[in-house]
Amino acid sequence: MVRRRRPALHPQVALPPSDDPPARRPPGGGDRFARPAQPGRGAPGRRSPGRRRAMMSQRKQSIADHLRSAHEATWPVLASLTESDRQQPVYGEGEGEWKVTDLVAHLADAEKGLLGQVQRLLAGKMTVPDDFDLNRWNRSAVRRNRGRSHEELVAEIRTAHLEALRTLEQIDEAALGLRGRHSSGEILTVEGFFRRMADHRREHTRDIERALSGRGGRA
Repeated sequence: MVRRRRPALHPQVALPPSDDPPARRPPGGGDRFARPAQPGRGAPGRRSPGRRRAMMSQRKQSIADHLRSAHEATWPVLASLTESDRQQPVYGEGEGEWKVTDLVAHLADAEKGLLGQVQRLLAGKMTVPDDFDLNRWNRSAVRRNRGRSHEELVAEIRTAHLEALRTLEQIDEAALGLRGRHSSGEILTVEGFFRRMADHRREHTRDIERALSGRGGRA
């Protein structure tokens, strides 16, 4: 495989501030994107609309910093991908091959899905059913998103990031310890879901960078 340099970032691609106003309707909050799930234990969740927001605790600030750091590290790469970059294979082959554009679509779907799982957990609902098949879901989600523009996909990634920050700000700190089933089957706390969102983005953006440099990604 011919080794390629990581593409230069286009000067017109500016990193949007993470505290821009989020979308009116949170992605992942509806049945279209959020995974269905198990009944949660009754526990504290969102603050009532009439309560004044308190300053973020050290724990919540640490989570927010983790989300922002991942966004700032990955957004310039994702937003500056050219058409040629997006057709570069990352892993797999034949019908199972994932190109860079498929991985971007996966990130858009996954961040909405993780946010939806958090919101359902906070509402005391199921996050995902016991028989949820993550690999099957990922394959079908990528197929459904083929044909969508790159601009749409990265906009969804950014919107999910902003909504995650807003959700984090609004919940009581005690809610960070609520536990629910992640789509992989692993049991995570609300804090764990937020951190997984950031780590998942970093991991797959590194896969994209490796593919563009000619080394290939992680299957």
